[in-house]
Amino acid sequence: MNTPPTECFTDDPFDICIVDVPTLIEISDELVSYFTQNETGYIPCLLVTSEPTSGEDVVGRLPTVLRSLITEVITTPIRKSELAHRLVALFRIRRLSVELYVSREEYRRVLRLIPGAVTIVTNETIRYVNRSAVKLFKQTESALIGRSVRHLLGTDWERIQESLLSADIGEPTPFLSGISTVPNSTPVEVAAVQLGSSGDSIALVIRDVTEQHQREEQLRLYRRAMDDAKIGITITDATEPDNPLIYVNKELERLTGRNASDILGENPRIFQPPQTTSAIKSDLREAIANGEPINTVILNQRSDGTEWCNELDVSPVYYNTELRNFIGFQRDVTDERERNQQLAVLDRVLRHNFRNRLNVIIGHAEEIANSPSDTRDGTHAEAVLSAAYELLELSEEARQFRSAMHADEQSRTAVDLVRVVRTEIQELRGKFGEESGRVVTSFPNTAYIDSSESIRFAISELLTNAVTHSDQDTPRIEVTIEETAESIVLTITDDGPGIPVSEQSALVGADETPVNHASGLGLWLIRWSVASAGGHLTYTDAKPRGSCVRIELPHSTQTS
Repeated sequence: MNTPPTECFTDDPFDICIVDVPTLIEISDELVSYFTQNETGYIPCLLVTSEPTSGEDVVGRLPTVLRSLITEVITTPIRKSELAHRLVALFRIRRLSVELYVSREEYRRVLRLIPGAVTIVTNETIRYVNRSAVKLFKQTESALIGRSVRHLLGTDWERIQESLLSADIGEPTPFLSGISTVPNSTPVEVAAVQLGSSGDSIALVIRDVTEQHQREEQLRLYRRAMDDAKIGITITDATEPDNPLIYVNKELERLTGRNASDILGENPRIFQPPQTTSAIKSDLREAIANGEPINTVILNQRSDGTEWCNELDVSPVYYNTELRNFIGFQRDVTDERERNQQLAVLDRVLRHNFRNRLNVIIGHAEEIANSPSDTRDGTHAEAVLSAAYELLELSEEARQFRSAMHADEQSRTAVDLVRVVRTEIQELRGKFGEESGRVVTSFPNTAYIDSSESIRFAISELLTNAVTHSDQDTPRIEVTIEETAESIVLTITDDGPGIPVSEQSALVGADETPVNHASGLGLWLIRWSVASAGGHLTYTDAKPRGSCVRIELPHSTQTS
C-alpha cells in the first residue's frame, strides 16, 4: 500500500479493486471514470482501513460519488483465512456479473438481428431499439432512445396497454392489427410482453405489414376481377376425393342458373345432362385423371333444364410438383354454334339444292332452245317451272324465317300460345281447305309465353308439313297444349309416313356434316325458330305411324 497513488491506478482490465481510503480519495476521478465507462459487468471494490470503527462509518464519511463504488470494507490487521474468504466471495460476484453481462450482450445481439422491430419501453419511455426498429421508424438510435413511445405509436399505445391487462407478466399478447406508426403512417402489427417481476418494462415486437397489405389488396383485386369476369370461372380441389368445386364466379352462376351455395362441394359433372356426348365426357375424365389441360365444347344443362353449349378450358394448377387445383373457364357458345350450323346448312342448301334445281332449269331450257318444234316443249317447260317454284318456295321460307327472327329480336312480349295455335290452324284450313284433313285439339284456356313470330313460324311449318307430306286421303293432326310447373308443352302429332331418319338430324340437334344432313331447309328453320323462342324441341315416331313433335317453352316472365 506504499505505492504512489498515480502508479497504483492502471487502465488495464482488472476483476477486483482493492484500495485504502487515502488512495481512494487520491484517484477518485480516475476510478469513477473507469467504473462508469466499464462495459464488462460489475467490478467489486474492497476498501481497506485500519480504523477500529465499523465499515459503515468509514464509507459514510466518503464523498457521495465514491460510496456507490464500495462493495465491502475490511479492517487490518486481518487473518489470512478471512481475507481469502472475502476475496473468494468478491471473485464469485465478479464472475456472476461477467456471466450476466455476457448473456445480456448475447441477447442484445440476438435482438439486433431479429427481423422484426423490437423496442423496450419503461414508463412509456423508449429504453432500447434494435436495428429493425431504427429502419422501421427511419430515425437514429440516439434519436429514439429517451423519447415517449407515443411519439411512435400515438393513441394506438392505449390499445396495446389494454391488451396487456389480460396477459400475465412474461406472457406475450397476440399481435394487434390496424396500427400505424405516427411519423410515417406505416401499417404495423404489434405484440407486447411485460418484463421483470413488476412488469414496469414492456417489450414491443413490431411487424411492418406494408407488403402484406399490398399482397392482400392485390389478392382482393384478383378476386374482384374473377368475381366480375364476363366468363364463367370455376376452381376445384384436386387433393380432395371427386375433385369438388371450391370457387365459382357470378357469371358461372348465371350460366348454370344455380347459386354458388348449391354448387360448391359438388363435382362439375353436375352441369352435364345425360345426353352429353360420352366421347367428350371420356376425354374430359382422362385429362383430369392425368392432370393435363383440355379444351372442348360440351353440352351442359341449366337448373331449369335448358341446354347450352359450353366452350370449356380446363388447366391444372401445380404447387412444385403436386397437383393442387383445376381452374376452368366456361363460355356460352350456343348462339355461335347455332350460327355456324345455320351457315353450314345454308351453304349446303346453296351448293346442293340450288345447284341441282338450276341444273334442271338449265338442262330443260337448253332442250327447248335446241329443239324449237319439239313436241316435248311442254314437258320441259313444266320441269323448268317446277324447279323455279321450288327455288322460290325455298327463298320464301328463308325470308319468312328471317322476318320472324327479326321481329323477336326487336321485342318480346307475352302472347297467348293457345290463340297463336288456333290462328295457325285457321290459316291452314284457309290454305288447304278440305285437304287439311281433321285437326283435333286439346288446349287450356290460356298459356302465355314470351315469343310470338318465331314460334308462329315453327307452328305454321309443322302444320303445313303434316298436310303436304301426308299419304292419307284425310290427314289426321292432333294438337295439344299442356301447362306444367316448369314449362308449356306443345305437341303436334300426325298419321303420315313420318320423317325419314336422314331428315331427323335437323330436329334432334345433330351437327350438319357432308354425310349427316337433311335435304331441305324447312326442318332446320323449325328447329332454329323454337330455339330462338327459348324452347326445346324433340321428335319421336308416332304409334302406329306418323310423326310426333314436342316443343317445350318457358312460361312468360312478363305480365300478360
